[in-house]
Amino acid sequence: MIASDRGGSGSARLHVDLGAVPSEVASSDGSETVNGDAEDEARSLAREAERLATAVANAVFEQDEDKIKSTSETGQQWIKTQSQIQRTARFPVLRALSQLAVGNMQNYHACQQLEQKLLDSRANVSQLVERLQTLADVDQRDRQNFEYGAWSKNETI
Repeated sequence: MIASDRGGSGSARLHVDLGAVPSEVASSDGSETVNGDAEDEARSLAREAERLATAVANAVFEQDEDKIKSTSETGQQWIKTQSQIQRTARFPVLRALSQLAVGNMQNYHACQQLEQKLLDSRANVSQLVERLQTLADVDQRDRQNFEYGAWSKNETI
């Protein structure tokens, strides 16, 4: 789940809950549980994946291109490293979020370029219309001059 929050500083932040962090495991007396080390490692990985995903989501929310690139690259590199260490480790939400953030940014830039090309082509069309109008005006003036010249020659004969 992704939720927006406005902190006391006035800046908006996103909170990403991947639902990946297992519930805390401990006995009532505070001693280690049977699977404590493996569960601690799983919780640690899940928290780190959530932290990285939150950083990517915040960069997207802030529309900060440099942050989007850096946090996405950091997330992808972290996934690659974890996948080499633990072959069964998968972080589909972080992976998808990182890829989507960069893809979205690239699509945004492509749309900006297309918009600029459209504006340029509209400007070119306007210039062409102005030139055509100028040529039409010159042509009409030349025709009038020719007709006037031919008429005035007929008058003198």
